[in-house]
Amino acid sequence: VSTQSTGKWMYIQNNRKKNLQDSEGKVSSTPQYFIQSLQAEPSLSLLSNLRLTLASKPVAWLKTFIELDGVGILTDIVAKDQEKPKEPDVVPELQDECIRCLRALGTNKLGLVALLECKGAVQRICFSIETPTVRIKTIVLQLLVAFCLSHLRKLDTKIDGHKLTLQALTQYSLSHREALRFAGLVGSLKLFKDNAYQVTSNKIDLEDSKNFTIHKDLPAKVQNRKKNTQNLKNTTLVALINAICSVPTQVDFRVSLRKEFLRLGLKEILEEIKHDPAYETTDLGTQIDTFENELRADEDELGQRFEDYTIDLDDPMKVTETLKTQLKESVAYQSFLSIMKDLMLIPGNNELGIRSWILAESLINQLSLQKTTISLYGANDRSSDLQSLFKVQGMEHRMDVNELKQKVSDSEKLCLIHISEP
Repeated sequence: VSTQSTGKWMYIQNNRKKNLQDSEGKVSSTPQYFIQSLQAEPSLSLLSNLRLTLASKPVAWLKTFIELDGVGILTDIVAKDQEKPKEPDVVPELQDECIRCLRALGTNKLGLVALLECKGAVQRICFSIETPTVRIKTIVLQLLVAFCLSHLRKLDTKIDGHKLTLQALTQYSLSHREALRFAGLVGSLKLFKDNAYQVTSNKIDLEDSKNFTIHKDLPAKVQNRKKNTQNLKNTTLVALINAICSVPTQVDFRVSLRKEFLRLGLKEILEEIKHDPAYETTDLGTQIDTFENELRADEDELGQRFEDYTIDLDDPMKVTETLKTQLKESVAYQSFLSIMKDLMLIPGNNELGIRSWILAESLINQLSLQKTTISLYGANDRSSDLQSLFKVQGMEHRMDVNELKQKVSDSEKLCLIHISEP
């Protein structure tokens, strides 16, 4: 049997080499040949040959392909395929094969730098996560993980892969009108069910557990293969979540990102997966343990800021009473009261209200740290200088608290004098 398998493999490889030959019998595998062919008319066979070539050629070949804008051409094909009207049960084959080619490039440092530096490449790869093919979806997730952790590979680039990935996921969320960022990622992380199969067009497809037809007579090999494919996708997805949340050096940024996932019910989904015996010894279980360990570590680090308080910080009534007592003799008490009143008017049962609460939490968190700048999502872009904001509010001059109290007291006395005068 092994001899037959080896012979079949050699036959396939020989045919692939023949497909690369032109009419004159020469091997058409130069970077220039592929660039010109992709620009003229990209096809599945051409992309398949390119993928095999990318995986086998030396660095010099890859460098020439990159210098000829190979990455840009491939991502342009992806973008054009994404713009086509989507039809149910139709696999975007050209896009998927391009993603395979980009993955082959990304395994090399030179290729990974090219992907990061190519304008729009990360976003176009990110948008490919919509593919119905689970294997391609997994490749997209693997590439996003590589982008997030690119700083660990000491690449010859100043591009921040983590920042690019966040921007791409944010654009994806806005484009798909998601109520909260990362909703699509968490939504696709579902516990695999043994009978979650659906037969369509004579093909067996893995579907969400709520949209399937039960076929218990499927061969065991098919069931195991589908399980392994879905399990690898979920493992990579949790690895991406860990990469997103663990890269920032500031604990507040890490906690802020992790909270976005927790609000979407990630903790409950992971608990469901974690307590299933099938996942006890898998890589998915390892990724879940990593998420929980890093969550606890960051919570402990944050907890040190409140070590002087003996109250239960999870009790909103006690926190409010402590804050009220703390500010009672302060000129900031009226601001505190005004903030509490305004918060009462923000709804918590619609999209706009929830977004407002999250934004308020983010801004107040950054103010509590007395940062020099504040920003959305804790990122480095779209930030504002705090002193500039103070100037807008007429607070550019720093004033001693006691001095401010004295001015308020003097104003109150002056008012009493005017009132008592006949």
